[in-house]
Amino acid sequence: METKLIDRRVRRTRAAILKAFGGLVLERAYSRIQVRDILERAKVGRSTFYEHYRNKDDVLRQALSGLFSVLSESVASDTMATHLPVVIDHFWQNRRLARGLLNGSARDVVSRLLTDLVQEAITSRPGADQLVLPIRLVAAQIAGAQLALITEWLSSRPPCSAALVAVGLVDSAGAIETALRDQ
Repeated sequence: METKLIDRRVRRTRAAILKAFGGLVLERAYSRIQVRDILERAKVGRSTFYEHYRNKDDVLRQALSGLFSVLSESVASDTMATHLPVVIDHFWQNRRLARGLLNGSARDVVSRLLTDLVQEAITSRPGADQLVLPIRLVAAQIAGAQLALITEWLSSRPPCSAALVAVGLVDSAGAIETALRDQ
């Protein structure tokens, strides 16, 4: 019984922190958000925050991990994940916020997160040991290409559908991985 209570508290605290962080990201640039702003908005203490997160970058990583795991699925499969066009459309519907996170001071955190997820996806595939470069470098190249495509598309130059961007993500990830396989 006590474990369930603790788990519920942990979920409630993390949800409050994520909600507070999400509200702040909508109001101001990521670089202008401080941990103390999150604490005040979430109504949690400093020590409670640090029991769950190291810093605001950790909060950003958790906030984006669900969306970005769908992006990384484009590497783990030869077919497009059904959720990928939906996620790409979500970026479009929230393009002001997405551009801020993809172009601003959060870019390094976002890039590392996607690289981590892509690396996991590559590692889970058969033949990962046949790459001519270390998996981390291949993952970074694919993540960088994905972020470049999405960032440019969000600037609406040139405009195209979310479905076409999803196809581009899948095809380019596959092409990079294929090109870097030991033949």
